[in-house]
Amino acid sequence: MVSLSLSKFSAEDLKYQVAHYDENRSRITTAVTTVFFVLALILVALRFLTKILRRLDYHVGDYLIVVAMIFTTGL
Repeated sequence: MVSLSLSKFSAEDLKYQVAHYDENRSRITTAVTTVFFVLALILVALRFLTKILRRLDYHVGDYLIVVAMIFTTGL
């Protein structure tokens, strides 16, 4: 069983963590990832919209894009 006791950390370690709390880049990483994911969804939707409006057939690449987007979303 994992113990989450703070006694393993020294007072200096805790002070350092508190002082540098806002220095991680998780928010920026999440924002950039979200922007590019939404951009990818929009571009895939536009690709299929173009295929529908121009009455073009779907090819293997189109189906693979759908599979890739499913894996990207984590479904």
